[in-house]
Amino acid sequence: MNKKLFFLLAVLCVRLNAQVPEVEPSGLALQYAKEQPPYTWQTLRDMALWASGANSTVYERKAADAVARLQGAADLPADPRERGEYVLHFMHKNYLRQYSLNQTRLDVLFDKGTFNCVSSAVLYLILGVSVNLDVQGVMTHDHAFVTVNIRDGAQKIDVETTNEYGFDPGTQKEFSDEFGRVTGFAYVDPKNYGDRSSVSQLELVSLILMNRISLLEEQKRFGDALPLIANRAALLSERVEKTDSPFFVDSKEDFAANLHNLVVDLLSKKRLSDAKTVFDKGALFLPAENYRSIKEMILNQELSQLVNGLKTSAEAESALVFLNDRETADLLGEARITEMRNVVLVNEAGFISREKGWLAAIKFSEEALATYGGNKLLEQNLQTFRNNRGVEIHNQFAALWNKGLRAEARELLEEGLKELSNDARLLNDWKAVNK
Repeated sequence: MNKKLFFLLAVLCVRLNAQVPEVEPSGLALQYAKEQPPYTWQTLRDMALWASGANSTVYERKAADAVARLQGAADLPADPRERGEYVLHFMHKNYLRQYSLNQTRLDVLFDKGTFNCVSSAVLYLILGVSVNLDVQGVMTHDHAFVTVNIRDGAQKIDVETTNEYGFDPGTQKEFSDEFGRVTGFAYVDPKNYGDRSSVSQLELVSLILMNRISLLEEQKRFGDALPLIANRAALLSERVEKTDSPFFVDSKEDFAANLHNLVVDLLSKKRLSDAKTVFDKGALFLPAENYRSIKEMILNQELSQLVNGLKTSAEAESALVFLNDRETADLLGEARITEMRNVVLVNEAGFISREKGWLAAIKFSEEALATYGGNKLLEQNLQTFRNNRGVEIHNQFAALWNKGLRAEARELLEEGLKELSNDARLLNDWKAVNK
């Protein structure tokens, strides 16, 4: 395994599958989570193929054929130590052809013979269990292998499965000459407890998912990685045997980080609706802090689109409803809400003035200022609306007066002064009428 594969990338994605991914774990993930050790080789095989993305009877048969060949070998030793070494040689003679850093899948191993530390370790686990060996996993920060426990666990023998000479590697000269050159990894001696962690059989199998997830994230394919993360979290949710390794502390953290990256990417692609959909699907699985931060991003984007895209008073009213939502206000903060609300109010007043006239715009602006408080731009616009309304009434009055409709003109002017009692133009008209 490559050290880089274990780190989540909090960067923008450059490409993304169009389909919004599922975030709930599969039924098989939940089923395998309920399985408890000791596992049969068949269960380990099925879990490994599922984790590889290969739920196919073809590969079940290939694995079964490998087990049958091993179990039927005439020279299979009775001694557990010798049997453990035999299994390693059997794998390399019959199945393992070429080391490939990122080839973590069991189905590809059977098809092409390419393998990395995880896929070869899992194959050893299946084969070893099939011939009654006690096999467990080991991982370092960038590598994985197995141990064979003999004499009821009194002796634990390391097996570096990527190398034919990796059984009890500290005693193998051939291994010392070949391992680092072939794989690029250094053997971590059992005495270096700080550099290695023992992992259960289930946790070892789950490394297939971990590697696949990390590869997808390296390719910025967060949407493809998210279902795998959900499955891995479910698979590990009911473990009896747990390691203290940081890679298994809380798989929810992986899920939250990936969902964050996916939402960031969707928003950068102007796919707000998809971002909201995937967030809604995953919200129940998020810790509170991650929920808030992702929700805040979505709300900010939604708010920006609403405000920047306003074209009618109805759209502006919808934006106000959005801004007045309690959760939105809590997440975005009062300063941000006030800033955006002021923009919306000014725009809505302008729309109303064009759609319904100056009087409607005046009434809306006065009510908005009374409800929400100071808004300098809206106040300035209100003054403009009043001036325009005064001009409008004056022109209507003058038209009636010039037609000789003096009573109607006087009545219009009286009503206009009730609306705009301080309008200088209308006051001058009133003086002229009463000379």
